[in-house]
Amino acid sequence: MKKLFLIGYYGYDNMGDEVLLSSITRFLKEQGGIAIKVLSYNAHDTERVHGVEGVSRSKGLGLIKQILQTDILVSGGGSILQDGTSSKSLYYYMGILGLGKLLGKKVYLMGNGYGPVTHGYNRMMLKFLLKNVDGIVSRDQDAYEAFARYQPKRLFNGVDCVFLQRSDQTTHADKPSKRPYVVMSLRPWKNDLAILEAVSDTIDKLDRLGYDTVLVPMKQPDDSLFSRPLLEKGGHVSLLEHDIEALKQCLEHASFTIGMRLHALILSTIAHTPFIAVSYDPKVASFARQVDQKVGCTTESISSEKLSDAIDDMLMNLEKYRMLLNENLVDLSKTATEQMELLMTWINDCN
Repeated sequence: MKKLFLIGYYGYDNMGDEVLLSSITRFLKEQGGIAIKVLSYNAHDTERVHGVEGVSRSKGLGLIKQILQTDILVSGGGSILQDGTSSKSLYYYMGILGLGKLLGKKVYLMGNGYGPVTHGYNRMMLKFLLKNVDGIVSRDQDAYEAFARYQPKRLFNGVDCVFLQRSDQTTHADKPSKRPYVVMSLRPWKNDLAILEAVSDTIDKLDRLGYDTVLVPMKQPDDSLFSRPLLEKGGHVSLLEHDIEALKQCLEHASFTIGMRLHALILSTIAHTPFIAVSYDPKVASFARQVDQKVGCTTESISSEKLSDAIDDMLMNLEKYRMLLNENLVDLSKTATEQMELLMTWINDCN
């Protein structure tokens, strides 16, 4: 049995990363013959929720021991190769992947994003790492082009592994609102007050048009705390529980989604629900363009007027956006399966 160690931003109560982990581990379990361990901030929760053995991020010597015992290290998606938040996080992940290569292990990146990597020293170290890993599958075209500059051994353009999910995996439940509703995925960002002001006006507009607003916290407690002032607007605004199945069901019944979080928009796509992106990071706008959906504004340029115009356009062309979304979803789902089959080939070839 092959021993695989999955690396990522897991165990931080972020639904996007947890559904990513669920998608990858479910596929690997279905193939059989693989013992999976997962790097996690909360190893106990990872074991309880995903049914795989968790390895604590904080156990230095234990982490080295785990790498020694594994056959294959896989970076399982996400944007871990970036220094936008801090260089410390980038060094941590590069250290694990680099140690894997130093110890003679096979190392792969599967459905990973890239950047931003702003410091020259960091790019130099990353170049050394990426030229030596055994294979890379990017998350999108932008990441593919960025990885290509490092001239890795094997590079393929892929998609986010969450596209392994299927909308028919959800169970149908009561709608969270009696009226038609719009899902909103917000997150704290640099200009919090401007975002909240524009979103507050947008919620009022939706109410006048006959729509309730359901706020979905992708990361706890950050998103719930950020969204809390909007709940004071009254009964036409509600906060969804922090639960992935509840989120899937909510998205399936929504009229459309307005979102900042990438995986909220990906899950909206899987639920066949059109969306308006509010881009705080290039990856968000990049994904919206990939599936021919609306980029309402960036967080830097956000205003109630821009969101209002985006809503008017969405309502006028709702079925067109839904059709475009569904056409793109077919290809994205197919690519997600193909890239995991490629990973299985790499795993089976590992001696």
